[in-house]
Amino acid sequence: MRDLTMTPAGTVKSVLKSCLAAIATSCALAQAAPALAGEPVFELLTDVADERRQVEMLWQTPDAGSGPRAAVLFVHGFQPREEDMPFAPGAKAMLEVPPRYPLYEMFRQKGFLVAAVSQSGYGNTDGPLDFCGPFSQQAIATAVAALKQRPDVDPDRVFLHGRSRGAVASSMVALEDIGLAGVILESGVYDMKSEYENLLTKNTDPYIYIAANIELEAGKTDEVFVERSVLLSDRSIPVPALIIHGTEDPNTPVTQAIRLEEHLRTRGSDVQLAIFDGGPHHVPAEQTAPVIEAFIARVTGEVSTVSSRKAGKANNSH
Repeated sequence: MRDLTMTPAGTVKSVLKSCLAAIATSCALAQAAPALAGEPVFELLTDVADERRQVEMLWQTPDAGSGPRAAVLFVHGFQPREEDMPFAPGAKAMLEVPPRYPLYEMFRQKGFLVAAVSQSGYGNTDGPLDFCGPFSQQAIATAVAALKQRPDVDPDRVFLHGRSRGAVASSMVALEDIGLAGVILESGVYDMKSEYENLLTKNTDPYIYIAANIELEAGKTDEVFVERSVLLSDRSIPVPALIIHGTEDPNTPVTQAIRLEEHLRTRGSDVQLAIFDGGPHHVPAEQTAPVIEAFIARVTGEVSTVSSRKAGKANNSH
């Protein structure tokens, strides 16, 4: 990871509009390296809004078939830095055994091209740690652009999945019309200002640690919170959205998910809320996968191969 000192190119909206312009002209994207079916491949993409930056993306095809196929881009959450590593793994964590992100391999086995992007300051993506801010959002938009240009991907069936911090950044990316088919947001915060104020009222971990990370990586100005909070915007997400949250999440309150669903619904968005009774911050993948697959099948008009009876104790509203 190169140590660059940079500032965002204007607001989040202008950053993502720059990405759209770059997509239209097909510039500044790394070419996909040839790989055997099912082999994981890491690419360094040139950021479509800032050619000084490189964005790390991992991608992996199913073991058979040539496409074009649907794709899911996964965005990781917070990752601690290991003592012997200069930076946290980012997208590489998708390949860990036992899996930290089991949905990645589960959807590859279901015939999707799966991919993951390292947020700013993680893995080999350039830029500072910015707690889901403009640099991380820009990295996600760059990876979406790269996937949509692949010949083995159906550009109309590219889905974005963010968990925890990844959900925060992905929700902001999804506000812009960058050609996503849909977005899945899991265990995220969508009003960072109110959540930061809530964290300050608590004197135990992990709350003190999360608040300190917000201050260290982003700051605590109104501008910082607006750049990371869908609920502080009057806008809607223009593509179908699935919001997933557990009722016993100790890091992010389920009320954030409930508020987001209401916010989007009143603004005309196609939104589905799946609340898992007793679910922790990381709701088990065997419970969330059927709900996600059914959501994708509904959006694409295809038939889900998983019965909704296997979805666990999820309360769904449509």
